[in-house]
Amino acid sequence: MTKRTLVLMRHAKSSWETDDPDLERPLSARGERDAEAAGRLLAERGLAPDVVLLSPAVRARGTWDGVRAGGLVAGDVRTVDDLYYRDADAVVAAVREVTPEAGTVMVIGHAPTIPETVDLVAERSTTKEWFKLDTKFPTAGIAIVAVDGDWTGLATESGRLLAFEVPRG
Repeated sequence: MTKRTLVLMRHAKSSWETDDPDLERPLSARGERDAEAAGRLLAERGLAPDVVLLSPAVRARGTWDGVRAGGLVAGDVRTVDDLYYRDADAVVAAVREVTPEAGTVMVIGHAPTIPETVDLVAERSTTKEWFKLDTKFPTAGIAIVAVDGDWTGLATESGRLLAFEVPRG
């Protein structure tokens, strides 16, 4: 059975200092630093997503820019409209569409959808990772989930939570 890695990230901290509509809100200075720290952390772990799926929100795309500036390299980066304030099923549906050759997929989206997606696809356990995730899934939070099988089979409890990190820059 082929093992795959799913990286689910909540966008970094956005700025509330503008009058921009929600979709257009940019990252704050802290958000930019945290996104770069996330890129460093993921690159240090040896992760290189074959596919990155982004919410169309400016803060999600800005998070990817920071992650990339932090050193993470990706093959294909796509904006997926259905990742903007939809439910976990929409995230799962988007991941199921990814080419079977992709070994690692990263999704950058929003709360509560990203935490709900982790809760849906990863089998529950009593690990410290689950405890940290259940305590709080803050901005720039990253869940790394091991998935057995093809992306088309991504479903309830089809993966295992390997790590939960909250990088800060």
